[in-house]
Amino acid sequence: MIGNTFNLLYGYLFLSPITNNASFNLFTRVYDSYFSNPILNGVLNFVMSGLLLVVGALLGMVIGNFLTLFSKVIQRLILIIGPISGGSFYSLLPAR
Repeated sequence: MIGNTFNLLYGYLFLSPITNNASFNLFTRVYDSYFSNPILNGVLNFVMSGLLLVVGALLGMVIGNFLTLFSKVIQRLILIIGPISGGSFYSLLPAR
């Protein structure tokens, strides 16, 4: 959460004025002007960014716990072959 605070302060104080772009993270790109109050938008940006960090950390723990069921060789094979097979499967899907 400390890193999230520094990230948001840097984005609001330095990045937005320099680039003249307020959407510097995922939440501000999607819900930049959801509320008309900019202070409320900033607070919700902090809360949602923190939740996104927590969800990412929990997802990493779930994947790590799943991989502990296998040996080191199988873990590496899953981590290397899984994204390759998923990407090749995605390329076989029909175009929309």
